[in-house]
Amino acid sequence: MLVAEMMSAPRVELTETMPVGEAAQMLSATGCDGAPVTDGDGRLRGIVTQIDLLQDRFGPVAGDVATNRHLIPPRETLHVGDVMTDAVVTTEESDDAHELAHRMMETRIRCVPVVRDGVVVGVVRRGDLLRTYLRPDREIRRDVLEEIARRSPEAEALDAVVEDGSVTITGTDDTAVRRRIGDLAAKVPGVRAVEITGRE
Repeated sequence: MLVAEMMSAPRVELTETMPVGEAAQMLSATGCDGAPVTDGDGRLRGIVTQIDLLQDRFGPVAGDVATNRHLIPPRETLHVGDVMTDAVVTTEESDDAHELAHRMMETRIRCVPVVRDGVVVGVVRRGDLLRTYLRPDREIRRDVLEEIARRSPEAEALDAVVEDGSVTITGTDDTAVRRRIGDLAAKVPGVRAVEITGRE
């Protein structure tokens, strides 16, 4: 499965010159916890999260708060470009969705922009992972069989049963074939485990 099949359209795109208050309202209204920051041509400039937009609300803890206020610009003069992260993890439409999902889980990244020649064409959020991987067994079975059919000449002799994301494939005793179709099935979103049995 490719990232293009898992990604969703950006619900919010911010610009560097947008006031943080306006950006916060947009994220709140759309239920997004983060959004890409783009220029006038849609090219990625950075990413902003809800926590980034709260930076001006939390000054230094130590010392006199009154004497520390000058360390943070007033909210009306603070812009998205002042708080965004410009070192952004990105992906492309043709990348492997399974690998991206693992990376997001391991690094706890909430939102990954999908870019094409530097232009944002989509995003992958945690909600996209939930939608993709917590799928009904019937959909998983369909995709497993379709994936095997596309890449394995032995597909016609195989069948699959899926229960709570665990896939049992029947129909081959060939070790090499088992390894190949096992790898294919394991990459289908929603698959938790794969077992392959021989012909009955």
